[in-house]
Order: sequence, then C-alpha cells, then structure tokens
Amino acid sequence: MDRLLKFLGLFLLLLTTNLAASKQAWANQDVIVDAGMEQEDVEMRSGPGDDYELVETVPDGTIVMLCDDCTPEELTQEDANGCEWYSVALMDEEVSGFIRGDFLYKRYFGNLAENCSTSS
Repeated sequence: MDRLLKFLGLFLLLLTTNLAASKQAWANQDVIVDAGMEQEDVEMRSGPGDDYELVETVPDGTIVMLCDDCTPEELTQEDANGCEWYSVALMDEEVSGFIRGDFLYKRYFGNLAENCSTSS
C-alpha cells in the first residue's frame, strides 16, 4: 500500500510539473495582432483596460511576444468589462503593454479570447 501511495504521489508530481511546463512553453510562443475587418491597428495599453495610457498603436499583422517571465495571473488579466488582456512585447523594440485577447491570434489555436464588447 505504501508503494502504491508513493507511486501515485510521484505520478501526480510529474503530471503537475509537465502541465506547468507546457503552459509556460505556450506562453513563450509568438502571436499575431489581428485587428479584424473594421480597423487597421490595435491599441497597446499600459494596463489591462481602455482606461490605461496608450503605449503604442500596433498595426494589423504585427508579431508580438507573450510575456515569458509572467505568472499566469500576470500574463492574462481582465478589465472592468470582463475582457481578457494579455501582457505582450513588440519583437523589434523594447515596448511592452497589454492588448485585448480578441485582437491576438495564435497559429493552430485561433484568437486568444472571445470577442469582447466594451459597450453596455
């Protein structure tokens, strides 16, 4: 019985370690800004929401990096409207901020968040 418990404990430890590693590997991948059909660029903000300062206007099709040293809680945050925002950085510049997840596209995955309506 003790051997079985030790085995199960080790198995659970390995499983949780692999899940954390795969989430971190997912976060390290690049994503593409997808402004959609109605606009040509997306606003990068200093925090997760439209009330935060505008950092940069990012053109449609720009490749950005998801924050690779963020915790999951820091990587994705919600604004007051329940919209998911992701912490990202521009590839060629030392510019970082937050972009709404429905404007970020990951190959083989799609947009990182559902469409988010900010109007009430």
